[in-house]
Amino acid sequence: MVLELMTVGAAKFFYQENTLISVVAGERGSRYVRTKDAILCERSDGISPASLLACELSGTVNVAASSNKLWGFTYTPYGLRFETSLQATRLSFNGEYLLPWVEIYLLGGGYRAYSPCTMRFISPDSISPFHVLNAYSYCGSDPVNNADPSGHIRESHLLKFKARFTVVKKSMAEMVAYAETVQKLSSKTRLKDAEVLMSNAKQGIQRAYVHAAPARDWLVGKVGNPKYADKVNAIEQVLDGSDKYYRKLQEALDSAFAVSQARWALNESALEREALAAKEAVNHSEALDDLKRIRS
Repeated sequence: MVLELMTVGAAKFFYQENTLISVVAGERGSRYVRTKDAILCERSDGISPASLLACELSGTVNVAASSNKLWGFTYTPYGLRFETSLQATRLSFNGEYLLPWVEIYLLGGGYRAYSPCTMRFISPDSISPFHVLNAYSYCGSDPVNNADPSGHIRESHLLKFKARFTVVKKSMAEMVAYAETVQKLSSKTRLKDAEVLMSNAKQGIQRAYVHAAPARDWLVGKVGNPKYADKVNAIEQVLDGSDKYYRKLQEALDSAFAVSQARWALNESALEREALAAKEAVNHSEALDDLKRIRS
């Protein structure tokens, strides 16, 4: 777990895997609790309790709730936040940290400053090719469909959708593969071996389903989003399929195990009898050898 430190004036920013996790500015320290895909809350020294954050697909913070207070935030397409109070949270547009008083976002772990007021970067990209017409342009002048967390290159929100959709589909395929390890067992399988495979299959299905949980939650949040109106059917189908796979495959495993359990038990008993007979034969042979040695 590698932490990276970036200093701006008296403020220190701590990053883990290019994700902001803590800020220390003067006597105030803020810590952020996140999953891979979402910001959950912010805890700041001197402010109790923590602020719970509600974010949209891009990570933009829309609502902050703390104790009996509720803050709602609205933005221009380029990320200028109309609510000026930063008491609840300084995380704002696309989940980026908004520097107080100067209205600037530090993208790429502090590599490049972006001003939502002027709708452009303050400095050109250090790796920008020479043929770029506007080295200060933000998201190719299309911040509605893109983001630029690195400060180097814009990322389409559609790519995020495809990535999460793929995660859920892959988890469904993994669940099927785990179930098949039991469903395809031979009738000659021993009961003990079947029990081990059954346990492994159920654990594997559970892991695959849980691993895709953040992606499913992300997709659930897009069902009512106008940007994804043409994808609602696909989203609902994959979400429904994921839940059904998880439930039905485990039921199918239990059914397959119940049907074959008696046969597998007979196989195990037969193998145990064969092993016992072989052991007795070895013991008998050794006894005869001992008797021959005594007589000689």
